[in-house]
Amino acid sequence: MSTLNGSKISIYALAAIFFGIFCFGIVSAVMVSSPDVVKPGDPVSVYVGNLNAGDPVSVLITGNVKTDAGSFFSFGVHDLQLGLAINSPKLHVNMGGLDPNSKVNLTISRLGGIEKVYPPESVGVNGVCDFTETETALPKDTYNIDINGTANLTQIPVTFEISGANVQAETLAECNFNIVGFSNGVFEVTTTVSNKLVEKKKFTVQDQLIAL
Repeated sequence: MSTLNGSKISIYALAAIFFGIFCFGIVSAVMVSSPDVVKPGDPVSVYVGNLNAGDPVSVLITGNVKTDAGSFFSFGVHDLQLGLAINSPKLHVNMGGLDPNSKVNLTISRLGGIEKVYPPESVGVNGVCDFTETETALPKDTYNIDINGTANLTQIPVTFEISGANVQAETLAECNFNIVGFSNGVFEVTTTVSNKLVEKKKFTVQDQLIAL
C-alpha cells in the first residue's frame, strides 16, 4: 500500500471521528496503522474522543519479539506523542523467554531531555520478568520508552501497558508512537476507557515489505 493510500485512510478515519463527536456526541478510539504490515519505526496513531476528567484510560501493547537466543535485545515505544495528561500513571512490563540469570531495564526519556532510569528488575527462574512502576503524572509531551533484556529463546512474549486517570476533559486526544528495536514481530494494541474496550488492532512489523 502506498503512502498516499495510507494518508487517505487516516483522513477517512479522522472524518468519521469528528462526525461521531459533533453529530452523536460519542466515539470509540480509532487506531490507524496503514498498512497492517509495517516497517520498524512506522507510526501507529490512536484517537480517543469525549474523554471526561478522571476517566481511567489505558494503552496495552502485546506481542512477540523475534530475536536470537542468548542475545541482548531492546524493545522500544518511541516518539510517543501523548495527547492527554495522565495522573498516577502505571507502567506495567511483562516479558517471558528471558535468561533467568539476567535483568530487565526500563528507561523513559522526554523530548526536553529529562530521562528516568528505573532500577533493573531480576528475571525469575521461569524466565519471566513482571513489574509495575508508578509515577506521579505523565504530562502531555513526547516520550521514548525503552525496555531491554537478554533472550533465552528466539521469541520473546512482551506486554507493555500505560494506564492512569485522564487529567482534563478532551474532545479529541491523539497519541502517536512507533515500535522499534527489532526487525520482525506481530503486535496487538488495545485501548480502553473507563475499563471498557474501545478498540483493538493487530499489525505485523517486518524489516522489508514485499511490493504487490
